[in-house]
Amino acid sequence: IPAAPEVHGMRLALLMAAAALFITFAPWMRRDADSGFWQFNRALAVRAFTAGLFTLVLYGGLALALAAVENLFELPIPGERYLQLWILHLGIFLPWFFLAGVPVDFDDAAGDIRYPNGLKIFSQYVLLPLVGIYFVILLAYSGKIVFSWTWPYGWVSRLILGFSATGLLSLLLLYPLRTRDEARWITRAATWFWVALLPLLVLYFLAISRRISEYGMTEGRYLGVLVGAWLAVMALYFLFSRGRHITRIPVSLCILALLISFGPWGMFSVSEQSQSARLEGLLETNGLLTDGKIRTAEKEPSLDDAGEINAILQYMHSMHGYAAIEQWFDVSLRADADAWSAWKSPADVAALLGIDYVAVRKSAPEGELRFDAARNVALSVRGYDRLLPEAFFSESRREATVGAEHVTYRMNATLDTLTFVFAPEEETADSLRIPLTALADTLLAAYEGSGAQDIPPERMEIEAANDGLAVKLLIMQVQLRRESDGLRTKFMRLRTAFRVTGGAEVDDLNE
Repeated sequence: IPAAPEVHGMRLALLMAAAALFITFAPWMRRDADSGFWQFNRALAVRAFTAGLFTLVLYGGLALALAAVENLFELPIPGERYLQLWILHLGIFLPWFFLAGVPVDFDDAAGDIRYPNGLKIFSQYVLLPLVGIYFVILLAYSGKIVFSWTWPYGWVSRLILGFSATGLLSLLLLYPLRTRDEARWITRAATWFWVALLPLLVLYFLAISRRISEYGMTEGRYLGVLVGAWLAVMALYFLFSRGRHITRIPVSLCILALLISFGPWGMFSVSEQSQSARLEGLLETNGLLTDGKIRTAEKEPSLDDAGEINAILQYMHSMHGYAAIEQWFDVSLRADADAWSAWKSPADVAALLGIDYVAVRKSAPEGELRFDAARNVALSVRGYDRLLPEAFFSESRREATVGAEHVTYRMNATLDTLTFVFAPEEETADSLRIPLTALADTLLAAYEGSGAQDIPPERMEIEAANDGLAVKLLIMQVQLRRESDGLRTKFMRLRTAFRVTGGAEVDDLNE
């Protein structure tokens, strides 16, 4: 069965999250007892942890028993039995065990004033210090932005989310203690947390808005914007509302999870439309799309545009499929019936556009360049007789010899020249030297000084011959380093095919 786009799995995850959130507050929709709500969810969390632990232990024990029976009594047990056993535990045992411990007396939960001492220690001495560390880092980074007047880096949004999640979790875990005399500081800490969060959210939106303006909307960025807006609303609610009920947190999250899972306003429709529009603009700019149909361009797209086109094709293939753009093509973008995916691969669609499917690496470390040939691509050995084992050379393995029958080759100390030797028995050795610097120069010119992956194999191939030997190399992977005196190879992985030429016969190699 062809694999479906990931949008279906993500939508199911959203609906499951909404259902789980609904369970947390459903018994308290007509009650305002925050203490009962907290105790009820503490019981749910403990029960969920216990059910998960019991499930893992029981499954591990039974799986080990199956393995013992198979090995001790030599009884064949198909591998899928372990998966079936896991599904049985996950789908039947775990939910039954969990539901059996769900509290049923809500009035009793509302009157429960117990608070685990271990939870207090964890919240007060583990989570809260982490919140402080996050805040100090974010405060220092905010000062750097103000004084250097630079745009915030996208990674800072993750740290702000970490600060928000850790702080919110700490406050929720400590919530029942806020009325105790010795813990009055919790209320003040909660107020300062929300106050500190508001300016950080401005930094957060600046970082994520730049990402969206450059690369369009995706499901992850949609969620990022939504979570930031939700945090801002929650901060204003807990700062200025008189009620300040913690039940509003799961209620609002549940409603949002349901709303964004469907409809033209949902994160899937918005993201697909955004990326389709970006792709349409890129294709029209490069003359690949005219009047809604794919055309042959007069010149190839720039390296940056080709990289953007390929990135969007990869995103659409994995997340949505090509239904939104299929009308641009004169052929169907559906895959063959026996293919793994329901849609053609991004490389096949890129070929229909007349561009190479190559991902340019823009985030390589300073001075480091890495090039990878397309994966799962066979080396064409037409016209050659033998294929040598795959070889790997690196700075720690500068000299290496790989051989098959009467043909051997070695890499020199600087990893820039291969020397092949063909020496049949009782004959003088004949050498073939292949310099590799020309390939590096070609790759640098083709990808404008950036590294790349999924490079078409023909761009990573070298062929050479002399009177006795013909050789074809496919460089599967190579990493270069820029130094003051030029490029230096750090490591290389390659495959080699050869044939004997001149007076030698191929059959001589089998003697």
